[in-house]
Amino acid sequence: MKQPRALYLYSLVDIWERFGFYTLRSILTLYFLHVLLLTQSDTYSLFAAFSAYLYLTPVLGGIIADNILTCESCVYAGAVLLSIGYAVMPTPLPNAHIYSLSIIAIGSGLFMPNIANMVNRLYQKNDAGKEAGFSIFYTAINIGAFAPPLIAPFLIRYLGWSWAFEAAALGVVIALLSFYAIQRSFVSQNKHLTTLWKNSLYFIGILFAEFIVLYLFLTHAHLANIALLIMGATYLFYSLYRSKKFQLNIKKKLLACHLLIIFSIVFGILYQQSAMSLTVFTDRYVRHHLFGIDLTTPAFLALNPLFIVVLGPILAKLWAELAKKNLNPSFTLKFSMGTIFMGLGFALLTFANLGGNQHFISPVWLIVSYFLQTLGEMLVSPIGLSMVTDLSPTKMHGTMLGTWYFATAVSDCLAGYVSKLTIYKDAAVTPLAYYLQVFGEAGAVAILVGVVILFAVKPINSIIQMSE
Repeated sequence: MKQPRALYLYSLVDIWERFGFYTLRSILTLYFLHVLLLTQSDTYSLFAAFSAYLYLTPVLGGIIADNILTCESCVYAGAVLLSIGYAVMPTPLPNAHIYSLSIIAIGSGLFMPNIANMVNRLYQKNDAGKEAGFSIFYTAINIGAFAPPLIAPFLIRYLGWSWAFEAAALGVVIALLSFYAIQRSFVSQNKHLTTLWKNSLYFIGILFAEFIVLYLFLTHAHLANIALLIMGATYLFYSLYRSKKFQLNIKKKLLACHLLIIFSIVFGILYQQSAMSLTVFTDRYVRHHLFGIDLTTPAFLALNPLFIVVLGPILAKLWAELAKKNLNPSFTLKFSMGTIFMGLGFALLTFANLGGNQHFISPVWLIVSYFLQTLGEMLVSPIGLSMVTDLSPTKMHGTMLGTWYFATAVSDCLAGYVSKLTIYKDAAVTPLAYYLQVFGEAGAVAILVGVVILFAVKPINSIIQMSE
């Protein structure tokens, strides 16, 4: 099916924006530990808080686009802020990293939801090509995520840390210039820039207030995580309270939706370990040589987008073939299997030192672990938002989507706490064995949750079919 030309152009813009973000993500934990000399505990708290707020700032970004500016204006402003944020990180300013992360979170909140909304506007309601279009857009995100973990370490080794962050800034500048060229060829450029200029004072005031809040939160990351957990729990109770107002069959669907969202937190906690505890583990306890090739710590983070790009078309074809035979697994079953695969990716590492080496493990173990984690992600991530909308009535879509994003933010916060569990405390075992023990326990919990969901597949599917 032919796709709009603009889809490919917007995907190109997103590739470059994601290049910037994944450059940051692949090296941020190591930068905190090796350059800023933060403790592991402070590193995990700050990374977790930053990651969590990345899921909340898009809420304000969407509101600004709907009521003050336009989607296009927000994409421009977001790109500018992102490039500034990346450039600020390596500067000698006091607390430069806090300034940088605050600006990046604001910029991402403006850019990400609005570029996705522009892609959405390319299609009519119930357009058959929409799902395929977003699959292409999702693939573009992972293409943009693949190169940074390979390029950033090279820049750091030969040119210095600042060059890696400037490369991230350059990627967003290319995205900005590409977006300008695309918009100029499709629509009147003046309309969006004029809107941005007319509302600039109001807009700047909102951004300044948002910056102050984020700066204060990230400066006290431990408290920020606690605050976000409280906000998440409060929002969950609000969402459950609203559910009580509907008739019984809808209540049951909403209850099932809430339970799956809560279970998704376990998946999210393990998913976020790749940039936190798994990165530190890789840096310290994984051999960096494979088939005569020297590997860097961030290079392992390229495995996830690589596997996604490879597995994406295979799984898409598999689901299509199964759908023809009316055998396509329900999203509840996919959710269960995805959580189990994510758990297996961590439980597998428990056996990594069976050969007797108590200091390093083969990189093959980590590669297989990332493959299983990615397989789990491919089963869960694409169905998350559609699951929420399928199980909730139209009047609850906004509330339930908010619940989903809050749950994702909460999982990022809790991921920081789980990462802290890997900090070596038990002199009775080696540091390597201690890491593997914690990973194994975390994986076992995820597998258990996946099995619980598996037993709930039939009841949830019955609720859905009964309500249709």
